[in-house]
Amino acid sequence: MIPSSTLTRLVDGALVTVVTVTQIRRRDNPGPVYRRSIHLSLSAAQRAVERAHQRGLYAELMVCRLQPLGPAEHREAA
Repeated sequence: MIPSSTLTRLVDGALVTVVTVTQIRRRDNPGPVYRRSIHLSLSAAQRAVERAHQRGLYAELMVCRLQPLGPAEHREAA
């Protein structure tokens, strides 16, 4: 098992891409539905956006930087 301090160093500052796809539900819920997926490579995220556009859905890509929470912050966020 990898110690949490090592994982924290590996993840801190890493870049990921988040793709948000919006679809409209038509039956019991008239509001939009948001589906988010996380990708570790930009090319995979771009393909996900292209697939959504081909299906006629709205999709956007956002690049995010990871910042691990410390033990005290983790308890506050829960």
